[in-house]
Amino acid sequence: MPELPEVETIVRELKPLLTEKKILSCTILRDTYLETDDPEDFVKQIEGRVILAVERRGKYILWKLAHGTIVSHLGMTGKFIRLAKDDIIPKHTIAIFRFDGFNLILNDMRRFGLLLFAPAGTTPGPIESLGPEPFSEELNPDYLAEMFKVRSRPVKEILMDQGIIAGLGNIYACEVLFRLKIHPLMPGSHFPAARLPQLITVIREVLNEAIEHAGTTISDYKRVDEKSGEYQDMLMVYGREKEPCKVCGTAIVRETSNGRSAFYCPSCQLM
Repeated sequence: MPELPEVETIVRELKPLLTEKKILSCTILRDTYLETDDPEDFVKQIEGRVILAVERRGKYILWKLAHGTIVSHLGMTGKFIRLAKDDIIPKHTIAIFRFDGFNLILNDMRRFGLLLFAPAGTTPGPIESLGPEPFSEELNPDYLAEMFKVRSRPVKEILMDQGIIAGLGNIYACEVLFRLKIHPLMPGSHFPAARLPQLITVIREVLNEAIEHAGTTISDYKRVDEKSGEYQDMLMVYGREKEPCKVCGTAIVRETSNGRSAFYCPSCQLM
């Protein structure tokens, strides 16, 4: 699933492509992808409208219009692809947005994403429930102390909870905890309070590095130009089960917690 760096990369590529551009028309090919909207109503709301800005909130992509916002989430395999007007529309396309000179398609093989229109003055439920952004002032040691002290869940699960921190997912939670030398299955209530400022610093460092390298391509993630990310070459633990730790040489371990894989070095990362 695309996480914050991947979504941020896509947003940065969409901004110059879409800002101040008019949506000439839109075709929805998979009606069930629209979380709450009737396809005809969705199309009616956005056709002929100008995109004023493209933004990100957590893992969501927001196209700002004068009278509302188009909200999309890429699920596990979603992607936006720019095509020439006469290019063949590929299989698994969810929606076609037509602009002057090009088409932008939303493609999603597994169809776990979403697309919706939120009228001005409203906040969609998925956005409303998000925690603070990793780069915001709201993510501070006092806030995290409150979040951690009453939670016995593993610290990696807490970092991935979108209601606590928006945008952080499995890949980068694993990488952050490796850099901190913290075991991913440590109960959140056991996390040393004195290290919370360092945790915030490392979260921001890892995410910034991943954004600079256009995100991580493990399987399906692709940029708007269909290129892959580059951060997968820099991963220390994620996806490296049984491979030697780049620091100490110990084999990387994978354990499952709440249905998600936790990758870590048993020598470098202590409980």
